Amino acid sequence: MKDGKQVVLAIGNNKQFASLCRLLGMSDLATDTRFAENTSRVSNRALLCKLLEAEALKLDAAGFLDAADKLGVPAGMIASLDELFTKQEAQAMIREEVREGQKLRCVSTIAFRGEP
Repeated sequence: MKDGKQVVLAIGNNKQFASLCRLLGMSDLATDTRFAENTSRVSNRALLCKLLEAEALKLDAAGFLDAADKLGVPAGMIASLDELFTKQEAQAMIREEVREGQKLRCVSTIAFRGEP
């Protein structure tokens, strides 16, 4: 993204792919035989990634994610551990325990609900 943030996409079907293409102003990709079906997207992954990335670099992550959410495009921000553990939801997962006389801070689960 143009703001240096990274997002991950979890496109699971042709409808979601078409919505992503629309979001990026590339609706023609959704009907392009090289990308119209998942198997063809996988076969042409390198080219598709290059094309999508070129458009994604024109957008900031927050605006992209907001639009993706409205269009039903599964996407999320990639956060560093420092960014992640400043979130209230993540703080609730941290527990302290003592093992072999040493005080440790542990994460009680690897997933939580809520905004990333």
